[in-house]
Amino acid sequence: MRIEVITVLSSLILCSLGRVSRKADDLFPVFTTEPPSYVPFLNSSGMVISCSLTGRPATVVTWRKADGSPLTNIPRLRYIRSDGALLFPPFHPGDYRPEIHNAIYRCVSSSTVGCLGSRDVRVRGVVPVSYVVGVSDSIVTRTNTAVVRCQVPTGVSHYVVVSAWESNNGHSVLPDADPNFSGDKYLGFSTGELHIHNVRNTDDKQRFRCQVTNILTGERTFSSSWAKLVVTEPRNKFAPRIQEEANIVEVREKRIAKLPCVAHGHPRPEYQWYRLESLKLRAVDLGSRVNLLHGTLILRDTRISDSGDYVCVAKNSLGEQRTQRTLLVRAKLTVTIRPRSPRLQVVKYGEKIGLNCTVNGNPVETTYWIKDQTVNIKQTPDRRLEISSFEKEDSGVYQCYAQNDVDSAQDHVILKLEEKPPRLTKVFHKQLLMPGAEVSLKCVAIGSPLPQVFWTLDGAALPSNRRLQTGDFVDVNGTLISFVNVSDLRLEDGGNYQCLANNQIATATHEARIDVIGRPFIRPMENLTVVTGRSLEVRCPVSGHPIEEVYFRKDGRTIPTTHRVKTQDWMLIIREIRAEDGGLYSCIAENGQGENAIKYFELKVLAAPVVSPFSFPKNLEEGMRATALCTVLAGDSPVRLAWYKDDQRIQDISGNMRIVSISEFILSLIIDTVDRHHNGNYTCEARNKAASVNISAAMFVRASPRWRIKPTETRVVLSQLVRLDCQADGQPNPVIRWKYSRKRGSSHYKNIISGPHKHVLENGSLTITGVLSSDSGYYMCEADNNVGHSLTETVPLIVQVPPQIHTNDEVAEVKKSEEVVLTCSIYGDDPLAVFWTKNRNTIYTYNTLRYKITEQELGSKKIATLRINPAAREDSGEFGCTASNPYGKHSKIFNVIVKEPPDPPGRIKVDRVTGTTVLLSWVAPYAGNSPVTSYTIIYWIDKEQNATKWELTVSDPKTTATITDLRPKTTYRFKVVAENSIGVSDQQEELKFITGIEAPRNAPRDVTVIALDISSVQLSWSFPQGDESVDTINGFYIGHREYRKRGSFLNQTMLVNTTNNRWEFVVRELKRATLYSFVVQAFNDQGPGPQSVETFVRTLEFDPPNTPRIKVSSSTSTSLQLMWELETDNNTPVRSFILNYKEDANSWQDVNLPSKPYSYILNNLRCGATYQLYLTAFNDMGRSDPSEVVKVALEGTTTISPYAAVDIEQSSFIKDPAVVVPTVCAIFVILVIILMSALVIIWRRREREPDAVSRNYGSREDNISMNSYGKIKSTTSTDAQREPVYYPSHYATTHTPAENADRVNHATIRRVRSRPSDYTYDIPLRQQHVEDSMHQYSVLWTNSHAGREQMYEKHIRAALPPNVPDDVEEIRSKDITKSGIHVSLDKKPTSMETSEEFSETECDRDRYIASADTLHLSATY
Repeated sequence: MRIEVITVLSSLILCSLGRVSRKADDLFPVFTTEPPSYVPFLNSSGMVISCSLTGRPATVVTWRKADGSPLTNIPRLRYIRSDGALLFPPFHPGDYRPEIHNAIYRCVSSSTVGCLGSRDVRVRGVVPVSYVVGVSDSIVTRTNTAVVRCQVPTGVSHYVVVSAWESNNGHSVLPDADPNFSGDKYLGFSTGELHIHNVRNTDDKQRFRCQVTNILTGERTFSSSWAKLVVTEPRNKFAPRIQEEANIVEVREKRIAKLPCVAHGHPRPEYQWYRLESLKLRAVDLGSRVNLLHGTLILRDTRISDSGDYVCVAKNSLGEQRTQRTLLVRAKLTVTIRPRSPRLQVVKYGEKIGLNCTVNGNPVETTYWIKDQTVNIKQTPDRRLEISSFEKEDSGVYQCYAQNDVDSAQDHVILKLEEKPPRLTKVFHKQLLMPGAEVSLKCVAIGSPLPQVFWTLDGAALPSNRRLQTGDFVDVNGTLISFVNVSDLRLEDGGNYQCLANNQIATATHEARIDVIGRPFIRPMENLTVVTGRSLEVRCPVSGHPIEEVYFRKDGRTIPTTHRVKTQDWMLIIREIRAEDGGLYSCIAENGQGENAIKYFELKVLAAPVVSPFSFPKNLEEGMRATALCTVLAGDSPVRLAWYKDDQRIQDISGNMRIVSISEFILSLIIDTVDRHHNGNYTCEARNKAASVNISAAMFVRASPRWRIKPTETRVVLSQLVRLDCQADGQPNPVIRWKYSRKRGSSHYKNIISGPHKHVLENGSLTITGVLSSDSGYYMCEADNNVGHSLTETVPLIVQVPPQIHTNDEVAEVKKSEEVVLTCSIYGDDPLAVFWTKNRNTIYTYNTLRYKITEQELGSKKIATLRINPAAREDSGEFGCTASNPYGKHSKIFNVIVKEPPDPPGRIKVDRVTGTTVLLSWVAPYAGNSPVTSYTIIYWIDKEQNATKWELTVSDPKTTATITDLRPKTTYRFKVVAENSIGVSDQQEELKFITGIEAPRNAPRDVTVIALDISSVQLSWSFPQGDESVDTINGFYIGHREYRKRGSFLNQTMLVNTTNNRWEFVVRELKRATLYSFVVQAFNDQGPGPQSVETFVRTLEFDPPNTPRIKVSSSTSTSLQLMWELETDNNTPVRSFILNYKEDANSWQDVNLPSKPYSYILNNLRCGATYQLYLTAFNDMGRSDPSEVVKVALEGTTTISPYAAVDIEQSSFIKDPAVVVPTVCAIFVILVIILMSALVIIWRRREREPDAVSRNYGSREDNISMNSYGKIKSTTSTDAQREPVYYPSHYATTHTPAENADRVNHATIRRVRSRPSDYTYDIPLRQQHVEDSMHQYSVLWTNSHAGREQMYEKHIRAALPPNVPDDVEEIRSKDITKSGIHVSLDKKPTSMETSEEFSETECDRDRYIASADTLHLSATY
């Protein structure tokens, strides 16, 4: 105890010294560890709050309470450690004291510089209690927002917070989550609410629970139950009703803030937010940082400027409702004093100082200035501190504090007066002057603060006369100049002049003698009175010049020099004056001419009074008597005596105190009856002419307790806070104890131990937080201090119980026409009044005969019942049971849900019809307060005998359905019914629809491709005859592109007007020896169908040979000399020839001939026989057309061929009429036929020319976009007669008229310009992704060449893609026929490849995967 008292006293002394003592080398104190603003801790763990500073000189760290009083150690509860830390040791729950464990403290550092305080530290010790977290169910109208609340007990809410929500389906919601990342269905709030937006009937199956976290221990706990949603159907339209939410939303700066606004209404309300500024509403601007989510205003990256009042307006077609929310954006408080650099500011004396206090953070509730932790300083409205003229007392530590309910901050500066001791820079000197002269004495002084200068003459003040003037002034450099001017100098003006410069820090003096020539002169000397034991110095004020000697006499005798008495420099010095030193003294001054001067003064020596100590008995108690004597043991007379109590003089008679004078030197104090008011400090004072002396003693009267505030009967409403005051006085202070008993007059009262619920304050009052019914009873207050009898007083505490309604179930679900029974069990003090409401309107039973209200008393509770029989649809809604008494009101809401089968679906319509499908949609009907489980569509073919009815069931919440597998161009009838758990909706009238046609569903199949020559290939394909859409086909798109070349297919259009088993098409103007990919796709008025599997073929490297022209140059009876001609170039090389010949009735024979020479002798013929022969040329790409058949007869004469006859017998042949006439006629007929054929061809081409579209590969191309097609729109009668030209696919770039399969169209395809009436449409194209199927047709060649088998294999290998595996089945020559080879490489498509739809950018048709499942090589003619 002594140590802490010494510490407190030392800190106070240092703070006080700091106002008067400042050293130049002091370093300002700075916190190295400043305690935080809020320190919670558990009673089981305790807490150490550190506080340390740095600075010189060393600081003393203490702690103070919020009121500034010093903190002391309390055993087992609170200690101040030697290192300055504040220690709260672990404590028992029964030792909890709010004034210790829930209080505000401040760390204070004391040094010679001043006192520096920390921010305020709010300490909160927590005694854990068991608690249960609950959740509330939510009843919500469908499509509105449901609100589920997490119910954390109030007593633990300051350290138990809601940290998460989770649903029974595993969905988790965090209170601080941003809906941009967590979705907009669920929204959590830090205040413990969970919003479920756009509630559907299926949401009633969900359950929710909340998770709470103890911020002190980190322990996480789930709510004891799951909350459920009760979804009701909107029966009638009603205006918005805003649900209760937290009106004040607090959030940290830069976090996300959510201002809730939930209103139930039908139609679903719309929301608008406004900000209240200067009593005006301004619409909130929405953007990326501020947006609206289902009524909740969300602000991201919050700022302090966002703080304020906001108004939410919820409205629908029936009205609107408003509510106000307050947003408080909290930011950590920081304080900055300007100017603060440097922290230690040295100020000149008299200087004007201004300090600005800048506070950042929010909210800022209070700000104030304080100096040295003791003096509150007045500030301007803008928190500015001003000192008009700085003085020494203004030095110290200045702090600006900013505070709110949870945070505190401070900043400080140290103001120090510039301290320079005074110094005399210029002084006057000793002078010898003649009478009548003028003299001026000057002292120039500097220092900080600026010193004051005083003048003396021989130790006394300067005489006042007209000849002597004094003054001073300050020059521009801040230097003080003081002067003394003497005019008409006289003898009495001589002496020792002294100037004294003083600035409260030090004093500087200068002294010099001014001598005036003349006889000795002594100025008058005053008589002196001195108290024994003190010292005396008396200067003799001598003037004149010269002066030979100055000495003192006492009572006419020379004063001997002793250790106490001596003379020095014309001064008499006496130490430790005694009574015998008194007498008449004289000062004598002489010169050498016999002249002298003498002056006298009397010295009186007085003795100060000596007072005898006194005291009071230590065991004084009230009712006793007390006496004290004030006795003067020594001292000169007359002596005056007096008594004082606590510095107030006691009159002769004051109450029951009497003062009796016994003699001049004795004065008695008599107290006839001592009581507690006599406690205090008593002083005896003795006064005479020499001095005033006093002595004191304390009187302590032990007094028994006496009521200061007596407890009285108290009434309190349940759950509120109550305080029972009980205070008593006594010496020593009595201890207050409280006891409790349930019954009055009981002999067994239980002691009340302070805790979180009931706590005894330091002043003795008892507080009860959250009063319970069990707290009612009798409370005894006892005050005792072990003096006399203790005081006791017993008072009742009456707990007044407001109504409390208890129900078993807040939701009543019944079927239509059943009875509804709503029951309220009401507890509370009488008188109790009960009334019922429906949708917030009071129910009067005389208005509704189906409603019946009854009340019944059952002991301490009242039972109120509302019966509804039978229940109807309009009874669904909110029913309220409200009970009231003089102490409060309580309501309970029941949600009545009347369930019934749903109404029929409404607004049924046909949204889309195709050839085999129809899309139906409808509006969800009134569900009958039971979720619609499914919709059933019943449909059948119209006007069909014994029509089969099909059913399609759709599960809720889908309100659309697609019926498939319908017949094209067929009329159907249908109806839709809804079903819930109660039943099926009524039948509705039948509706009908007619199916249309659809795009081809199947792709062309059996696609084969044969290379015809170096620039053209021939495709043939068939179409599934069982496909119902085959009759609607308008044509085909034939697409091709180079293999492994990215991009879309280049399409040509082939229109058809007949239904065939197989179609053919020739694609021309291709590149030579290039591998191409081909697809075929059918289309009709509804669009294109799927593509065929890609087929691959390489164009020929060169063309087959041209047709040779053979002739017989000569013959014999058994041989023929043959010669032929053949046009050849690089594109038509010849590898060999085959000569075919036969005798008339025999079979053909052939002879293989080399490519050179172009002649041959056919031997071994039968003489006279007739032979036919023709020649065929061959190369690697195939064979030429056979030459014309030449017929030659060997009948013993030489047979001449027609060509030979011309050469050999030209003259005779021409002259023969039998030859000439037929020949000329034949030529004429041939010319006529050729001319007519040309005319027919030209006419047909002109007829088709408007509909033909061609592609010229060697010139500018007319390409049509892959994702659009052009369609010729008939605008004139002429157009109507023409064959329509379609480009319905992005593949279609050319158009080819329809052909029969038995001929190949070799007509030239020409380009035509599109007419102005053409239109372009975007249509989707279903593409089948096939990676590795391709077909390659090789050219035809003969097998007559040696080693042909290896050549064929090499040729086919070259035609295949480069990544075909080497282990492909060997290709044999026997698989290759004379006519040609068909090679196909197929990969079985996967499920994805056959069913997946790909866009142009997703489908890479140039990809080839080498890992083919199967490789097929087949040879065909």
